[in-house]
Amino acid sequence: MASRAGPRAAATDFSDFQHQERIAMHYQMSVTLKYEIKKLIYVHLVLWLLLVAKMSVGHLRLLLRMLTAPPFHAPHDLRTQTA
Repeated sequence: MASRAGPRAAATDFSDFQHQERIAMHYQMSVTLKYEIKKLIYVHLVLWLLLVAKMSVGHLRLLLRMLTAPPFHAPHDLRTQTA
């Protein structure tokens, strides 16, 4: 690293790769696992949306049945009914 007033580092020929810092394995795993968790969250979100859509359709059908008037059914035999 060069200071503001000092000389800059010369270009490297990458022969010092053995001394370069590497990302620790647990940090690499952390990134991988976060990505997997993000995918699982999206899968769960899709499943919840499908469940809500299915329940909404069921409730909408029930609501539409309740809002419409039932058809009039005349009794089959008026003579057997008592007043």
